[in-house]
Formats: sequence, structure tokens, C-alpha cells
Amino acid sequence: MPKARARRRMFFVVMTIVMLVVASTTYFFFRSPGTTDFRLHRARYELMIAKIKTMGLTPGTSAYFWTNSNFEPDSLTRHRPHSDSNMMGMIHAMRIESGQYQVSIVTRDEGHSGTFGYVYSDALTGLPSATGGLPSLQRQVDPHWWIAYNNTW
Repeated sequence: MPKARARRRMFFVVMTIVMLVVASTTYFFFRSPGTTDFRLHRARYELMIAKIKTMGLTPGTSAYFWTNSNFEPDSLTRHRPHSDSNMMGMIHAMRIESGQYQVSIVTRDEGHSGTFGYVYSDALTGLPSATGGLPSLQRQVDPHWWIAYNNTW
């Protein structure tokens, strides 16, 4: 009997560890800015870009928008929906003098550890010049898209 109980206990411990590893890996890969997250949520991000373009920013201006935590294009608003300091869902859109758009989307806010997200630019050459709250570009994930972050708090 004691051996059976020890095996059950060991099985429970191992399964708990496996579940924690799977949960943390899932969170890391599917909620952190990166290629996997971008591929999974790209359609939503592009719908938000399209919606921002229909709002008609005049060249040389910029505006801040907010969206819900699911990044649904219909939730896009110019009013901040919550009063806390979390920047997740913040979108900074800028229309440069040539008429091209540059948009930053904050998809994750880790407080003092920084904010992370993506930067979109209509231009296919060069780096975006204005990245809103995400001043550091990490790498390009698509011709118009970059992974970006701000850990200078």
C-alpha cells in the first residue's frame, strides 16, 4: 500500500509541474509580442490599422486610440476606457507629411519591466521614425510590421 500511495503522490507532483510548464509556455508564446503572437492576431491588428485610416488623420498629425484587451477593431476609441496606468491597448497613430501612416500598438504592459507590442508603417523601406510609446524596434516580422518595446521606465 505505501508504494501505491507514493506513486500516486509522485504522479500528482509531476502532473502539476507539467501543467505549470504548459500554462506558462502558452502565456509566453501566445500573449508576448513575437512571430507566433503576430501570426495569430495579425488579422485583428490589420483591421485596426484599416479603421484608423478611415478616421482621416491629416498629414503631420498624430492621435492616441485605445482598444480592449482582445484588440477588437470595433472597440477602438479615442477615449481611454480605464483609469489605471496599464498601457495595454494603447495605439499611437501618426500620419507623416507624405500621407503615410505609422502606428504603434501596445499589446503587453509589464509595469516597470516595460511595454511591448508592434509598430506598423506604410513605408516599405527604412525604419519607422515615430513609434509612439514603443521607441525601440526589435526586429521586423513582416514587410510593414516590427516587434517593438519600451523598457526605459
